[in-house]
Amino acid sequence: MNFLHALTPGRCAITVATALLVFAGLQCGADDGEHPSLPDLRDAMPDVLPSPDAGTDADAAEDADTPETDAGPADDRITREAIDTKATLRTVERDFIGRPSLVVGGNKALFKRGSPVVVDAPKWEPLADVGAMDIHVLDAFDAQLCVADGAGALACSLDGSPLRPVGGTPGPIASISNSPEILPRELRGSLMAVDGRQWYIGPDYQLVLWPQGLHVPFAPIRGTAIISYRSKFEMYAVGANGALWVNELGHEGWAPRNSGTTRELRSIGVVDEQKIWAVGDEGTIVISYDGGATWYDEPSPTNETLRATKALYIWHGEGANMRLDWYRLIVGDHGTVLLSVNDNPFERIASGTHAALLALTVDGDKFVAVGERGTILRVDPALHDGTDGGTTR
Repeated sequence: MNFLHALTPGRCAITVATALLVFAGLQCGADDGEHPSLPDLRDAMPDVLPSPDAGTDADAAEDADTPETDAGPADDRITREAIDTKATLRTVERDFIGRPSLVVGGNKALFKRGSPVVVDAPKWEPLADVGAMDIHVLDAFDAQLCVADGAGALACSLDGSPLRPVGGTPGPIASISNSPEILPRELRGSLMAVDGRQWYIGPDYQLVLWPQGLHVPFAPIRGTAIISYRSKFEMYAVGANGALWVNELGHEGWAPRNSGTTRELRSIGVVDEQKIWAVGDEGTIVISYDGGATWYDEPSPTNETLRATKALYIWHGEGANMRLDWYRLIVGDHGTVLLSVNDNPFERIASGTHAALLALTVDGDKFVAVGERGTILRVDPALHDGTDGGTTR
């Protein structure tokens, strides 16, 4: 998808969004469109709001009542955003409904804020009352919104109407996409279950199973990515025991790739059609420089579990002094934040929190990470790079 959005003078970002689904797109201006409001989710979809269970309540109580120990000051590239919840936030996605914004979901929480690119001092505001639903996965695009809990209960608004339950039993869901770049419009949405099965959401809000040949032949799936770059259009899936499989979209069958590790992989990122990397347990980072054919260990400054990764490009300077830099960010347990600039090794930067960071997205020329205890961190990877064509860090 290509969306043009104006950024600060001298800086223009090209995002490369990764797990859950990844697309390359130029981010350079702003849309003045208004956000359609969504009604109270409790009234719109009472059948999919699970009753509170002991595990969910225990998680919520731990988040709300356990004070965070002092983690020291954050690096000046990191800013903590305020939100009125201490719940675990498990997922965050860019929302292209109207003007660009972000949607975050978690334990009894679904919030939305505008993008600083087009809104001065945006604030996180409740998007809908989700009752006891613990949102693990969400996707928002073109007046379509889908949310799913950890057991696979799924609710969608496919045309700007109130969210409503989607019939079917996919089990826990690894990823959702409503993008018309992937699906014909009449299919309305697609999802991949953790067990490797793929489904599409029909116009009647019922799940339909994709043909058997499109199912991923391993489980559990922890992360997926779609590479849409020039003539290359492939889907990757990663998971337990270093599993890494690829499928050329539109073709049946998945081909395995040797990731070079037996550790669990949890997220996968893309810089371009050649440079792809994946992250996972015990600080594992593996990278391919040839479009996923061969994989190598990449040095990691941590042994923490790494849970999400993204990349973006940023132009610096103006005219003849312009240069293009690319940035990769990884987040994980105990407040882990790792940053790589161009081909330099990852460095760990102080996040100011011990909370596990569980999900990551790109917002203009910044990264946004979310996690335990209502933690939301905004990361400016190019803060020290300048915009005058000077050298990068």
